[in-house]
Amino acid sequence: MRNARAGLALVMALAALLSGCSVAVEGAPAAAASGGAGLAATAFVDSRARFSLVPPRGWTPDASGRQDTAVVFLHSRPDPAPPGPFLPNINVVVLPAGADLAVTVVGARRELGDLTAYRPVEDETASLAGGLPAHVLGGTFTRAGYALRNLQLFTVSGGSTFVVTGTALADRWDDYRALFDASLHTLTVPA
Repeated sequence: MRNARAGLALVMALAALLSGCSVAVEGAPAAAASGGAGLAATAFVDSRARFSLVPPRGWTPDASGRQDTAVVFLHSRPDPAPPGPFLPNINVVVLPAGADLAVTVVGARRELGDLTAYRPVEDETASLAGGLPAHVLGGTFTRAGYALRNLQLFTVSGGSTFVVTGTALADRWDDYRALFDASLHTLTVPA
């Protein structure tokens, strides 16, 4: 049941990637832990103080909670695509921890494999500021007529599982890859 709940949240997070969200910001900016190239000068802090993340500069946050996301950051300009414009985005999902990081990653791999035409291209251990263990998965898949690529960072801390996902059109991935990688790795969570 725990893995099913985490898997459902991953699927919900992927659905959120394709939805158009209105802006209703409930978090607040704070001093950025790192202001890398292309990143905002301040971090977004979750309204419940569960996490902070430095988004790309100029991306609009939507913390309305739609599709069970804590926040979705949307690029200001959609990329043209055959099914219609697509907004590159980063979303954060926070769930009660049903398992440790290793079990969570195994479940995520299984759920991602259920996506249409999913092909994994990244699978590596990582660590966040302060040495918190994390894991990065990435792949290409098709959803709602879009050929997409994503990068997901998973970590488990303080009784919660955090999943941060950056998604863009597969043929535009090179335009966003470094920005997603930099932003996802700014995630900070309470110990």
